[in-house]
Amino acid sequence: MVYKWKYYHYSVDANIVGKALEDIEKESGEVTAELLLKKATPKDSELHTLFEWDNKKAASEWRLHQARQIIGAVAVVYEEEEREEPITTRAYVNVGDVHKGSFVNTAKAMSDEETRSVVLKHALDELMAFKAKYSGLNELSAIFSEIDRLSA
Repeated sequence: MVYKWKYYHYSVDANIVGKALEDIEKESGEVTAELLLKKATPKDSELHTLFEWDNKKAASEWRLHQARQIIGAVAVVYEEEEREEPITTRAYVNVGDVHKGSFVNTAKAMSDEETRSVVLKHALDELMAFKAKYSGLNELSAIFSEIDRLSA
């Protein structure tokens, strides 16, 4: 079997990781994050460089990841007289690097041409990642066609 990275690219060849995942599944009957981490723990493992092993740095990066998720999870509810149901939307959107994040109030971001463009690009990138992740599901082909139309 030949493996490749689908939408992220890592420092280790996808074939090495794919083979390691096969081995984990053969040995354990399943693949879990814990089992992958265990296989990558020895310093001589080909998978070792995929992970941050400095606990202080890893802990800090994890808390930053959590903070970005918290910011992205806060929503705002708009109640308008002409609508029966209120509109709920993200309170803040990422207008910077997708993985590091610089967040701006959604209304403010969408009212500025430059940040609006960034937000829409991030949204389209997420749709393309969704398409890549689920491309093997024929039941979603109509959605994939619409994603292709939007990205053209």
